[in-house]
Amino acid sequence: MSRKEYIDLLLNSPMTIREMSSYVGGKLKDIEQDLEHLFKSLKHTDYDPVIHVARCRKCGFEFSSKKLLKPSRCPSCRSSWLTDPSIEIRDGTKS
Repeated sequence: MSRKEYIDLLLNSPMTIREMSSYVGGKLKDIEQDLEHLFKSLKHTDYDPVIHVARCRKCGFEFSSKKLLKPSRCPSCRSSWLTDPSIEIRDGTKS
């Protein structure tokens, strides 16, 4: 999938990497790497990446925005009841 297609897919429409994988038929790790590269490229455009971080549903711990895939366990309470992080792209010109 090209960068332009990722932008169109995620523009004002948050999706998890798992949802994207189902939609485009790619591997989770490949999509994660593509998105990391896309985020670097977006610095030179009018688009802004927004990452809704993964959270522990038990204790509320918030993971780093660098984690694009859902972690396996919470480092605080060891629970595996976690939300998937979601990714969205917003048009920075429409402030």
